[in-house]
Amino acid sequence: MDFLKSWVFVVLSIATLSIMALSGCQTTYYLKSAYNQISLLNSRIPIEKALKDEKMSEEHKTKLRLAMKAKLFAEEKLKLKKSGSYSSYVALNRPFVTYAVSAAPKWDLKHYQWNYLIVGKMPYKGFFNLEDAKLEEENLKKQNLDTYLRGV
Repeated sequence: MDFLKSWVFVVLSIATLSIMALSGCQTTYYLKSAYNQISLLNSRIPIEKALKDEKMSEEHKTKLRLAMKAKLFAEEKLKLKKSGSYSSYVALNRPFVTYAVSAAPKWDLKHYQWNYLIVGKMPYKGFFNLEDAKLEEENLKKQNLDTYLRGV
């Protein structure tokens, strides 16, 4: 498992450096996103270990057990491919994983579009930090755009 974490770190580091070289203005955004994504990945623990945590509420444990049952049902009854997905847990200590900002020109039903490397144009921009999302929203409002900020 440590080898896998090291490999993920190396791949993400190379990807981050490549993005920095190609992205221009969004370098800080990509770096923050990469850092926060790596932090989440490094904070994961197996669900079985999380269920042994005496500090976790029984309600929370019940939800994790339900997630495990749903995964088992999908694998055994629906014959979906077995994988490591949905087998780990991260305690966020905040209400949302990320925050998404959307915008549109006033009185128009067209999305404002952000340009990203690899994926191209998207009608939202995601942030791990609420303050960064609010700052983006304020910058869009200064451009006379209607905005919507939501937790994800």
